[in-house]
Amino acid sequence: MYSFAKEGQNKGERSEESVVVKSGTTFRISLKDFMFESKKSDSQQVFPPDLDEIPAFSAVEIMITPSNAGHFNEGYGFNIGRIRPCEFSLYSLQTPLGLSLLPPSYEESVAIAETEAEANPGLRKILDAKNTGFFGRATQGSYVVKYSDDVYRFVGPKTDPNDPDSTHLNVLSGGVYAVDIRKDVLFRFTNAVGLDEEENARYACCLLDLASAAGALDFYVAHNEYLLRTDPNRSPFVGVPLIDTKALLRCVQPQGGADTFSLPFPFPPLEGPRLCLDLQRASCEDGPALACPDLVLCTDGARFKCGYGLTLRDEGDPDILNFFFVPKRVGTGSGSAGALERTDYRSVKRARVEP
Repeated sequence: MYSFAKEGQNKGERSEESVVVKSGTTFRISLKDFMFESKKSDSQQVFPPDLDEIPAFSAVEIMITPSNAGHFNEGYGFNIGRIRPCEFSLYSLQTPLGLSLLPPSYEESVAIAETEAEANPGLRKILDAKNTGFFGRATQGSYVVKYSDDVYRFVGPKTDPNDPDSTHLNVLSGGVYAVDIRKDVLFRFTNAVGLDEEENARYACCLLDLASAAGALDFYVAHNEYLLRTDPNRSPFVGVPLIDTKALLRCVQPQGGADTFSLPFPFPPLEGPRLCLDLQRASCEDGPALACPDLVLCTDGARFKCGYGLTLRDEGDPDILNFFFVPKRVGTGSGSAGALERTDYRSVKRARVEP
């Protein structure tokens, strides 16, 4: 991005000074009063009109514009032009060309930030080299514990599972000993809806533990040093758990009418854990909408158009956890869109070009 000379209220000639904005860098932007002012056109406002909140860890589309030469030289290389929440969650970015473009550890995210700050002095005031974000896979066998009424904590497995006093492995590579998850984030990114709070928490924690045991749990993590100022026992790493459902359900292969599948990985303390699939298609029209329509798992209290029941059981208990597999469907928002249809490319074009 190239800066420009300022000529009154207009842009002057382009400067040869430039900055490079890359995937994997974290920026710290201050909110200003003018960002909330009404414009003649809704598309010209920084935030959408009548928007009270963008939930933490939402996917958003951000338009950035280059700063003038004066602000560039001060280290403020770009401005925020527009912010719009996306209709999908981080699950839709759990891809090689999405979150996987981010550094895989905190150490690497800091190293990238320091390198970019040196290479781009025009960004030095807004590029954060400490409270950065990264994306990685949890250590297999990690598990979640309740830290407080509002926070849950993911910790690594013990070095010796048979010794209650043994130390824990890191939950993520690069020295991340624990990741704290806000309760609302925990519920949202597991589709824990439609049940009472205690049952939502039981479902969410069990599902994440199951995914971790399968080696199928990713985390988007942000470092936040300010959390330690109010509670020195907090982890400075906060994040979002993202289940790799393809890896988790790889053992579920209903060929020849089979409906019970042994888990090919240990899931303590269960003995002989297995998943049972209900081959009869189900639907639910009365529950709340899926919090993440792009996640194919949900509680048995959510609203969905088409789903298949799954039950976790072992040799001693036939009914440990009930949840649903909900195939992805065309549409967004409610998670209960109609039948799969061909794409209407004319309507897609209109939506892209209309303000």
